[in-house]
Amino acid sequence: MKKVIVLILALILLLSVSGCDTKTPEQQIAEYETLFNQYRADNGKEPLIFTDDLNKCAALRLEEIKVNFSHDSAGDITSHVAENLVKGIRNNKEALLCWIDSPIHELNLLSNNVYTGYAIGKGYAVQLFSAYMTINGTAQLPEGYEWPD
Repeated sequence: MKKVIVLILALILLLSVSGCDTKTPEQQIAEYETLFNQYRADNGKEPLIFTDDLNKCAALRLEEIKVNFSHDSAGDITSHVAENLVKGIRNNKEALLCWIDSPIHELNLLSNNVYTGYAIGKGYAVQLFSAYMTINGTAQLPEGYEWPD
């Protein structure tokens, strides 16, 4: 029995040291949403709304950047949507801190967008931002609106 307890404790220690996280994607998003919107509040900004559509698109981008770490999406996942990407992180807090420490990424964090989506996994994280509701990552613009050149 003592050997089993030691083995379990060793496994727990190994998982915590290796950076493995057993949280579900939904739990990861909820944890990040709290951290992120607290950061916005601390900087006098309203919270952003995390949408299922942008969360799904962020998860698709996450898989893309694991293969090719680039702002160039293979699909049209992020049409008219801003994105923050990071690699080499172990958790939500590290992802947020990396973006806070980068002035251009921090602009997205503190932007006047309304909607956002997030995904994290295997050392990578993606956050998408949009001023408009999205369908499959494409901003749904008001009727008659055209993007400025």
